[in-house]
Amino acid sequence: AGLARAVCDTRLGRLQAPDPFWARFIGFLGDHPGFPPQQVGPVVDYIASQKFGLGAQAPPQPNFGFRGRTPESLIRQTHEWHLSLARTKVAYREFPAAPLEAAEFDTRIGEATIRWRFRRLRNTAELVVEGEDMSNCVASRAGVCLYAGHSIWRVEYAPPGQPNRRLTLETVANGGIVELRGRANRFATEEERQAVQLFSLHLREACRQDRRNGPSVPLS
Repeated sequence: AGLARAVCDTRLGRLQAPDPFWARFIGFLGDHPGFPPQQVGPVVDYIASQKFGLGAQAPPQPNFGFRGRTPESLIRQTHEWHLSLARTKVAYREFPAAPLEAAEFDTRIGEATIRWRFRRLRNTAELVVEGEDMSNCVASRAGVCLYAGHSIWRVEYAPPGQPNRRLTLETVANGGIVELRGRANRFATEEERQAVQLFSLHLREACRQDRRNGPSVPLS
């Protein structure tokens, strides 16, 4: 159950049609039920970067396959890839304007009111900082932000009696959710998922309005 949920929490959970390549990866996980669920998301990012490339970059391993690989080797290669991303200087680029740049709202958990804040990252520099702060590989998503209409959001909230928490959210051009991760790729809690679903509904409506009214003007 843990592995199945971990797969659904990645971009694979949003595939519109069966994909033979990713089906082989899911088969690989089935052959290795001890694969750490918290490593599924990072490994999917690594495999996608190797098989399909990042943004306009050519894929380093277009014939990437799973024969002869082990969970340990994939996790080690993913870690090495993360280190290489951290050492690579990312050229500064502004992301295209979006229908929504920020949002805030309250939810209630028991008697407590929680304020949620969502802010869209607007350039590659902010993306790199987010990856460093959250110990994830979100910097690898620059290509889809520049060319495929995706957005990365910084999500912040304060549970009752606890310090602020943060998550990193990726959405597609129509406001749908791609991935939601906490620090060091931890899984989101049920309360976090529910709040992000509410935000996604708001974002989807903003995207529909934008399509009807024409392109939005970036916030200053």
